[in-house]
Amino acid sequence: GLSCALGFWAINYLLKKKYLLFSLVVTVSFFIHSTAILWVIILPICFYVKNKMFYFILPVFCTIGLFFNPFPLLLSLGGVPEHMAIYLAEEGGGGFMVTVFGFVIMGIYILFQKYFIDLDEDNAFYFRFFALGVGLNLLFIQSAIFQRFTYLLFQFGVLLLPSLLLALQKGKHRYNFVFLHFALACFLLYYAFKLIAPGIIRPYSY
Repeated sequence: GLSCALGFWAINYLLKKKYLLFSLVVTVSFFIHSTAILWVIILPICFYVKNKMFYFILPVFCTIGLFFNPFPLLLSLGGVPEHMAIYLAEEGGGGFMVTVFGFVIMGIYILFQKYFIDLDEDNAFYFRFFALGVGLNLLFIQSAIFQRFTYLLFQFGVLLLPSLLLALQKGKHRYNFVFLHFALACFLLYYAFKLIAPGIIRPYSY
């Protein structure tokens, strides 16, 4: 969690072109947890691939993860450390609701693009990070440990979603914003209930 938080903080320095501070914070986050190695792969993609359609289509191709778990293949090819083989016994799928939540945010972006034309470059970056997180989460849906890695990217939804809703609220058809706000609130309420163990929802006996 601390490594993810530092990575989240580091991107702020990167977007402000404070490269020395960015490098320092990322290095510290890597020593805390190896999850930070993802930045080596993700950042070049987000910097050089700016086509929105790429990020819209990527999660569709990543649905292959529903039928095929690439984790054992990566392990056999040496793409992940051997000690991570213990995670093969873990069941994935726990992050499916998180993926659905990701698709909701991406759906808002796709359906109401005309309202988001004026979003600054920082938010464009946040969308790329977030979309890659959605795609990778779906690709590794059967692998619990790799799903956790993708949360490094999912956290940018915390910055992206308010910007999208604010831009939509300023649009001509404000009822779209009200409807989406209500639908999102219902989804979060449902998700919260799903997180609560059934045994907890009972009258307490003293």
